[in-house]
Amino acid sequence: MISAFVPYDFSTLSDVAARQACMLKMGQPVRLTLLHVCSEDDRNEQTVELDSIANKLSAEFGIEVLSQVAIGDVLPSIDLISSGSDFQLMLVGTHGVKGIRQFLFGSDILRLVRHAHCASLVVQETSRPKAALKKVLLPAGAHISYIRLAESLISLLKANEAEVLVYTIRRPMEELSEALVQNRAKAVELFNGAGIPCRIVEEESNVVSFGFAKQTLSYATANAVDLIGIVPQASDEFTYMADAEKERFLINAAGIPVWCFG
Repeated sequence: MISAFVPYDFSTLSDVAARQACMLKMGQPVRLTLLHVCSEDDRNEQTVELDSIANKLSAEFGIEVLSQVAIGDVLPSIDLISSGSDFQLMLVGTHGVKGIRQFLFGSDILRLVRHAHCASLVVQETSRPKAALKKVLLPAGAHISYIRLAESLISLLKANEAEVLVYTIRRPMEELSEALVQNRAKAVELFNGAGIPCRIVEEESNVVSFGFAKQTLSYATANAVDLIGIVPQASDEFTYMADAEKERFLINAAGIPVWCFG
């Protein structure tokens, strides 16, 4: 069984994250916990409300949905609970400019997924929960955790019978690094060995941008990509995977969910 949780603040966006969690195919049953952080004064009232929502989701989707209320500050509480539990996946929503009771700005959502002790799936305000994630885009990267990211996707990819696109942008007079090329080849080998359809996609740079996120998101939108996978930690070697670029992925206006691990 996959144990997942959603930081839940009673907003429409957190409901999107919860519904995506209920619909997610992971190759085995999902047990979902709705986690709400509040003050002591609001605890009793919001516990009742959260229990009601959990029961409704459980009845609608036929999965086990639990509720948990914590007292304290939002981000530290989520960090603490996720680190001390057996959760394997966090699903969280961001409005782009704000989220989770207006605490999760782009930089905060990045910090949250970086500190998570499990894989994270970030949905946006414009996301629509999907029963199947058929096309997954994995931007090629040189990060030491890139293959761990690829490995973390295996169960989801197989359960959804998904195709993986390992995406690379080539810039004029700029060679791909050896680490990136090696990671790309290892990822393709990994997916092929697991029986997951996978192909390398290379595009010439066609967007005037300091980083690579803008063109990558443009390609993902034009090609109906259902999910993008990234390593949330920064790579010192590649400035285009710096914090601002990662935040651009996480808050993308196209509403493409982003899987984070590593």
